[in-house]
Amino acid sequence: MDRIRQLQGLNRIPAVCGELQAIRGKQLRREYKLLLDTGAAINIIKEHRTPEFSLQGSMFSLGYKPCKHVPPATPRKNSLTVNAATEEICVNGDKDIKEEADGSDRCALHPYAGPKYGKLCSGEIVLPADVQKKLKCRYVSRGIPFLKIAPFKEEEAYLDPRIVVYHDVIYEEEIEFLKRSSKPMLQSAKVRNVKSNTEEVAMKRVASNAWISDQANKHVKLLRRRVEDMTGLTADTSENLQIVYYDFGGYYIGHFDFVKEWDTRFLEQFGTGNRIATVLFYMNDVEKGGETVFTELDVSIRPKKGSAVFWYNLKRNGKGDNSTRHGACPIISGKKWIATIWLHEHGQEFIRPCTLLENE
Repeated sequence: MDRIRQLQGLNRIPAVCGELQAIRGKQLRREYKLLLDTGAAINIIKEHRTPEFSLQGSMFSLGYKPCKHVPPATPRKNSLTVNAATEEICVNGDKDIKEEADGSDRCALHPYAGPKYGKLCSGEIVLPADVQKKLKCRYVSRGIPFLKIAPFKEEEAYLDPRIVVYHDVIYEEEIEFLKRSSKPMLQSAKVRNVKSNTEEVAMKRVASNAWISDQANKHVKLLRRRVEDMTGLTADTSENLQIVYYDFGGYYIGHFDFVKEWDTRFLEQFGTGNRIATVLFYMNDVEKGGETVFTELDVSIRPKKGSAVFWYNLKRNGKGDNSTRHGACPIISGKKWIATIWLHEHGQEFIRPCTLLENE
């Protein structure tokens, strides 16, 4: 661990060939064990042709290639090499790691992460120029008197489905209150196991979360009111405010916020219909990593303190929109705080009327 801290240094982490790269070999098992404990899932390449190689990407998005920037040398077996000029790190070993008998890799990220998730997080995939040029920014007042004076700053991230970013919509006093209130309640974030109808800790999500249930608090009331002004939807049937903290290496692979139609037990627990929309607030700037990526749309949104992302999870016909699959990229340097409000269907009947058309 001391070696990891030493390499991390002054708020920077060694990166090979442009992004943080993990290392294979026995040295990896020792020096990067705690990266796995904090959620940095590292996939081991099982076959290689040279003793010098690197795993490219944000700790999990892998691409085989030799280390180009390290000059040839004859280092000691399994020695660690750091090139300060390029912030590159490589381990040289002359033997393959013996994988377990079943061929599984305990260090591998969850298989449902998909190739696009890693490439979006490492910047290998970007939104095409012909899509970007159609996106606009605007001031939004929605006919609300107060917003005539201080309109929302809205930035389009995608058009269909519509994903927008609102800037400067959560303030320092509110952020500090939410952090202070949630810290004593933080616990390992869980994901739903549909088969057992329970929630459990899983490698697909490495973070801590807490729920703010005090709806009478002035900061919570103001935030919910602001959500209504931003979205035009009612927050009366929304879930409690969720606070999520991602430490170094934390992530959440691609997932949907809406509940599948066949998961009737979970929908019955809500009692207010499905999650029609999501509002996600960023409560700090992240030094490196932590982007929100939509894997079906090639959209990547960088966390910016005070901003919020809004999108609909359901189509107008009430069906889940499968193009809204999204994830949180691993934290490479720093940490990440977010607050999420899920708005539900009930109460939105006249605000966002349904349609019977299959594709709307």
